[in-house]
Amino acid sequence: LLRDVWGPSHVESHHYLRIYMAHLRQKLERDPAQPEYIVTETGVGYRLVGAA
Repeated sequence: LLRDVWGPSHVESHHYLRIYMAHLRQKLERDPAQPEYIVTETGVGYRLVGAA
């Protein structure tokens, strides 16, 4: 995701991704501290969860 969005020079800049995901959660989630739609998969990345 980092490479595709910000380019190859940002592949190691994980803090950018964390910051932008936090911004998305603030806008999309009812409670960003307990995300329902953008879930962190430890060791993998992020997963977008559809409505059940």
